[in-house]
Amino acid sequence: MLESVSDMISFIVTCVFTLVGLYIFFVISDKHHDAAMKKREEMYYSFYENVDDEYDDDEKSTPYYE
Repeated sequence: MLESVSDMISFIVTCVFTLVGLYIFFVISDKHHDAAMKKREEMYYSFYENVDDEYDDDEKSTPYYE
């Protein structure tokens, strides 16, 4: 399998490039996940603020009669 020094060097280089590629894939995947979670969080809080504002406007604009 590994009969000479050049075979050993090419095997090591292949392993290093594979590890670097996996690391880059992980970093890109992590950034994509963070962006997606940030977008979902902004959508959630914007919806929460819109619902909260509408509820507050209803409470403040009219007197409460029961």
